[in-house]
Amino acid sequence: MAKFADSNKNIVAITAAMPSGTGLGFFKRRIPTAITMSASRKNMLRCFACGLATQGLKPFLAIYSTFFQRAYDMAIHDMAIQKLNVALCMDRAGLSGDDGPTHHGLFDIGYLRHIPNWVHMQPKDEDEFVDMLWTMANYNAGPIAIRYPRGSGTGAKPKPEPKLLEIGKAEVVQHGREVAIFGLGNMFEVAEEAAKKLEQKGISVALINPRWIKPLDTGTLEFLPAAWKSFALLKTTFCTTALAAQ
Repeated sequence: MAKFADSNKNIVAITAAMPSGTGLGFFKRRIPTAITMSASRKNMLRCFACGLATQGLKPFLAIYSTFFQRAYDMAIHDMAIQKLNVALCMDRAGLSGDDGPTHHGLFDIGYLRHIPNWVHMQPKDEDEFVDMLWTMANYNAGPIAIRYPRGSGTGAKPKPEPKLLEIGKAEVVQHGREVAIFGLGNMFEVAEEAAKKLEQKGISVALINPRWIKPLDTGTLEFLPAAWKSFALLKTTFCTTALAAQ
């Protein structure tokens, strides 16, 4: 984000007085005038993020998934209805280990998916995470969110230059004819391992990284079983593990 802000002066960052916990410490040191801190999640949204967006800035709001629940009303009325260009970085998505039950981010998939004008996504590794941040920085059609778990990633090295992702387009990592497994975010590693075990048993597996929680890639969802039927397969199985938070 700091690298993006070097070339785009409209990018600013907001955190609930947690620059260290949200990973914004480096951003604060590098661009101290472009970060704002507040202890109130509602004020972060209504007074800071939304206000800055109305003035043409691109606020990145870094907050734990569980704490964003307190600003749900603002997510609808101040961000979604007005289509404000706020980028939401939802840390601690899923189970949050030693942080305890109050910090588990288990509900954002459910409570953001049905709000109009939102885009919501989750990366499978660090490289895709940077691509999604870059996509967020260049998205200007309303609020957009990325969710990610606490802890280390897969070790994937980001590319020298990030690429823009097509909104709502899943990544078909591997084609198959009998089973399709969708693994969202950090669940992709689980899906990948399941695919390997099934293939060892002689089962042809399609492996998909959905990327997008909202909008879903309905084209890919509908194409796979339809394609199998076109090959006149007598038996097909369609397995989805996409929307499990953990």
